[in-house]
Amino acid sequence: LELQVEPDHWERMFIVLPANLDARPRPVVIVPYYDVDTPVGFDTGGRRFMPISVRSFAYLAAQRGYVAVAMRWFGESYGEGYSEAVANLVQRHPGVTGLGKWIWDSQRLLDYITTLPYVDRERIGIIGHSLGGKMAFYAAAFDPRITAVVSSELGIGITGFTNYEDFWYLGERIKDLPEGSDHHELLALIAPRPFMLIM
Repeated sequence: LELQVEPDHWERMFIVLPANLDARPRPVVIVPYYDVDTPVGFDTGGRRFMPISVRSFAYLAAQRGYVAVAMRWFGESYGEGYSEAVANLVQRHPGVTGLGKWIWDSQRLLDYITTLPYVDRERIGIIGHSLGGKMAFYAAAFDPRITAVVSSELGIGITGFTNYEDFWYLGERIKDLPEGSDHHELLALIAPRPFMLIM
């Protein structure tokens, strides 16, 4: 599917349903990643594809009875590279960061999937690895509709652990954070919902 997230912009998503889907609403697992192909283990012609593996979180969740939704990172979306995608984002929305854009997109995704009759709105989890781990962490911190989070190798600290200063994440805005700011504040926003960190 293509989900409209802005008046003139759509993001690719892929819904994977369990084979034994019936009338009762099912728990959902959202899987953000570079593209939808690797999480679903199916080559849809996106930029990145890896056959079914331990990173095929959406496919594996559906095998266990969950509804799974894979969604693409905006930087992979428009035919540009990351630099062009972020430059176009800033042109449309001055001051917005790459992670801010993802939070917006994830909220549009939640708006959509909570309308589906086979989705249990009270049991929506999110899981991601690396870039997807950052996306899962930030989406959950800013939307209480996500009830459980698994974040793998995201770089839990803002500085010294990973590349949050890159322009497709927080960019120059990282310098605007008050002294002492770090991800413990986002963990507080997620609490008391379950959060699993995989290092």
